[in-house]
Amino acid sequence: MTFVGCARLRGLRANPEGFANSVNNARKALAEIQRGIVNPTARGLSGSEVSFLERRSEEIESALVALTRNSN
Repeated sequence: MTFVGCARLRGLRANPEGFANSVNNARKALAEIQRGIVNPTARGLSGSEVSFLERRSEEIESALVALTRNSN
């Protein structure tokens, strides 16, 4: 299960500490993906892997925006 999925399951009101942990982990994962996209050759990534990571990065960003918007 993804960090975003865990955050959705935990919910802010049901488990605020777990929710915050999952959101933080998703942000860390997103940062790592973005570092890989910036310098793919240094990480040995192929073109298809970079494309996958770009799509996944967009999905995580959107999910984080939705999760944090709903938590306010």
